[in-house]
Amino acid sequence: MTWASMLLFLYHMILIKKYQNPEEKWFVIDPFLESAKLVDWAIYDLRILFTKPGMTKMLPDQLKMPGQPTVKTLVMNLNGTLVH
Repeated sequence: MTWASMLLFLYHMILIKKYQNPEEKWFVIDPFLESAKLVDWAIYDLRILFTKPGMTKMLPDQLKMPGQPTVKTLVMNLNGTLVH
C-alpha cells in the first residue's frame, strides 16, 4: 500500500511538472494532486531561499555631510582564503 501511494504521488508530481492544467488529465486524485502541488511549491520556495541573495545591497548609502571628508569603504571577498 505504501509503494502504491508513493507511485500515485510521483505520478501527480509528474503531472504538475509536465502539464499546464494537470486537473484535466486522466486519473487525477484530488488529495494527491493537492499534496503534490504543496510539495512542488515548498521545493520551489527552498530553491529560491538558497539561490537568491537575501538583500540587494550589502552596504547602506553613504551619508553626505558638509565639511566632512569622504570615507571610503573596502569590501573584500575572502572566499577560499585562509585568514589568520
